[in-house]
Amino acid sequence: MSWETIGCCGGGHAADDQSWRLFCLQMGVAYLNHVVGELPEGCRLGIIPEDEENDQPATIGIEWGAPLTEPPAVFMHKCELLLNRFDESIDWTEIDPDHAIEALEEEFGDEDDDFEDEDEDEDEDEDEDEDEDEDEDEDD
Repeated sequence: MSWETIGCCGGGHAADDQSWRLFCLQMGVAYLNHVVGELPEGCRLGIIPEDEENDQPATIGIEWGAPLTEPPAVFMHKCELLLNRFDESIDWTEIDPDHAIEALEEEFGDEDDDFEDEDEDEDEDEDEDEDEDEDEDEDD
């Protein structure tokens, strides 16, 4: 099986956060899989890992093999165009985790509340409601 590079998305190769770069690439692969539907026999879309030795960032690629004897050039070109369209349609800076957190802090201040606290408050409210229901059942 051989790999052919299709490209990147999300400015992922420039981001400092490795998990964010990987997430962007995973979104690109998911988008391509959704849009192209069935892949040619012997092919799969995936992420080609970073090659630190040659200073190559992780990319999205097509792995191909039998029954194919050469890379599916037309299919690859379609995927490159689709990936480019996907990449250019998203303002990656706006959804970058660091930028998103900064925007939330500007909107809500530097409150120490996080999203998990809201879930815990909801769980506590549900527990209180269940306790009240049990007390009412005992009174009957």
